Amino acid sequence: MAQQRSIFETPDRLNMALEKIHLDDTLLKAAIDFDNLQERRDHPPAKQDNGGRRYLTQRVECCEDIRTPTRLFPFSQLLHGRTAIHVAHKHGIEDRTADIRKLRKLIHEYAELQANPALVLNISAAHQARLAIASLEAPAAKKQSKKKTVSCTTSIADKAR
Repeated sequence: MAQQRSIFETPDRLNMALEKIHLDDTLLKAAIDFDNLQERRDHPPAKQDNGGRRYLTQRVECCEDIRTPTRLFPFSQLLHGRTAIHVAHKHGIEDRTADIRKLRKLIHEYAELQANPALVLNISAAHQARLAIASLEAPAAKKQSKKKTVSCTTSIADKAR
């Protein structure tokens, strides 16, 4: 299987990628918002009823075709609120959904690249500043999940109690 190449193998590739998506402040804010939602650092505004169903409070036109939450699928609207399509509509850049995803990936790769400053210096100053701000606001470090191990063995004496 071929190894996936990083966009940061050469700084010129990074600059070309950033120029191709026409980076602006609205796109940067949307990408940071999308990353925070995907990494579960932030949650879409929603209200919950007694049945555990979550309803989005900020609905936009992309939410019209999303099913109403039920007891079997209580998070249908909440999951939609975490998508790039919803974030793009919320920020008013509906036609730039793919750019939001690409920029999120670039932010994560830039944050990982911080260990090799020699490559970072070859990136244009404007792009470097914007990516640095974004990588601070949306860190690439994944949350380490600490799962509790529960023993399923019980003795007959425990069951009798």
